[in-house]
Amino acid sequence: MSARALETYQAPAVAPRDAIACESFTDFDALANLRHDWDRFVERVGGDVYFSFDWCRIWWRHYAYRRRLCVFVFRAAGELVAILPMFIDRLRLGPVTVRLAKFIGSDSTLAVLNPPVEPDQARQVYADVLRQLLYVHKCDAVSFGPLSGERPHARTVRAACQGSPGTYVVRDQATTVHNVYTLPADSDTYLRGLQKTQRREYERGWNRLTTKHQVAVESVSGDAALPAYEAFVSLHTAQWRRARKLGHFHDWPGALEFNRDLVRTLAAEKRAGFCNLRADGELVSSNYFLRFGTHEHWRLSARDVRPQWNRAHLGILVQVRAVEAAIAAGVRRAEDGPGRYDYKTAMGALEYPLQSIVVARGKIGRVKTRLLSVVSDALHLLYYQIWFGRIAPRLPLPRRGLWTLWTRYRV
Repeated sequence: MSARALETYQAPAVAPRDAIACESFTDFDALANLRHDWDRFVERVGGDVYFSFDWCRIWWRHYAYRRRLCVFVFRAAGELVAILPMFIDRLRLGPVTVRLAKFIGSDSTLAVLNPPVEPDQARQVYADVLRQLLYVHKCDAVSFGPLSGERPHARTVRAACQGSPGTYVVRDQATTVHNVYTLPADSDTYLRGLQKTQRREYERGWNRLTTKHQVAVESVSGDAALPAYEAFVSLHTAQWRRARKLGHFHDWPGALEFNRDLVRTLAAEKRAGFCNLRADGELVSSNYFLRFGTHEHWRLSARDVRPQWNRAHLGILVQVRAVEAAIAAGVRRAEDGPGRYDYKTAMGALEYPLQSIVVARGKIGRVKTRLLSVVSDALHLLYYQIWFGRIAPRLPLPRRGLWTLWTRYRV
């Protein structure tokens, strides 16, 4: 497909100073000249790496699946006020086809979404995106999520729906939570803020490790990041295979190549890397992170789970060292992914809800979207929770990764 803008239009405005112009694009090549302004804008409004230009471009390279790209770029008085990279999928439910629009990164990669939108224009931006996707591109529904509850994205989407006649909110629910650490100015303050149990486990583990082994902590990025990625994958996979599971890189479709491409590209600008813990030269624990401005995202962790390391508390050790490295790099916020985990809150994380809002067009769109929701929920329960999570690990059969069908049909 040639690089081109789909449409330019002037959004309705309350007053001339509020006028917003929107362009939508179907190809990242058409956006190449915007890359630096794009990233500067995302960083300025406190956006995350999951809306950076390279993340979105690489995600689309690996997970396009014949879907249609729609990147919405909003400006007011010539200045960027929102960038919303989305796509349109065609999902078959027997004889019924549902055209569903979603954010880039909303499936396959466990991203947590904080869309980069200027707060003062957010309601109008979301209303315009709904109008474009539902009435220009004829989508049956738009799925906004998983939206972080750190900011009022969900509330703004609801307000935009109220001002959009003929739309119906089919789903509005908190699906789970994600974990965020607000980092202090120094690592000693972080350690003092831990619960007594975690602080004692860290001190004991560190003393045991340094007494018996020559210990080194390293922060790896730049040219060394790609070899570090391969070592991380090996450690992570070995950890999960001891639990009769495949681990992230073999469970999730395309994850191995996607993350390799991501590290290769982002590490060149110090936006991807690893905090490694070595004992006698051997890699025993590692934290894989992405960095964007003063925000860091802890994508995955890995540790050696052989019995000789059981009392070393390797998970706690590498997290504390990852915090030290992040603080030294000027990071003030670390996001640690979705899911409820007691050990994360014990280490200082705050939980924020992840919200999913699905908006349908007209009565027919509402019926089709509700049907899709039923199928999606059934797949999640029967396939993911029961078969994949409980039954398959107990069977003497070769493990297989997740169905692409399940990742695409999640709403």
